[in-house]
Amino acid sequence: MVTSHEETYVILKELKGSFFTLKLRNDGIVQMNTDDNAYFTIKEAKEYVIALEKITKGIPHLILKVPGQHASVDNETRSYMATHEALRFSISEAVIVRNLGQRILGNFYLKFDKPIKPVRLFDSIENGEKWLLDFASRVKKN
Repeated sequence: MVTSHEETYVILKELKGSFFTLKLRNDGIVQMNTDDNAYFTIKEAKEYVIALEKITKGIPHLILKVPGQHASVDNETRSYMATHEALRFSISEAVIVRNLGQRILGNFYLKFDKPIKPVRLFDSIENGEKWLLDFASRVKKN
């Protein structure tokens, strides 16, 4: 079951894309939710990066990606999402995996595409949020 500490934060701004919604939260996290059957290609990935720039005003944020139950991405797009261009508005990213296919794609992303920012996979929103907020507090201390 995917859970969240939703009652402990406020949504400051929201942007809707073709397959996704971005929510800027007052805890410093930008949450991306996708449609259940979203299939991301380069076109949608670049749309996401443009929307992320708008909602963050170009300042890197913590990113929580919550894909829909059957959401997926093609290989070219997966590789693109690991690049500086795609990650320039991210401090770190927590990706929630909801099925075995997403876990396999996520592991390929981490192992072979090697994102230039810290990225971790989680089975729950709550664990992803905790890691992001802990990561941010460790970075602030240094």
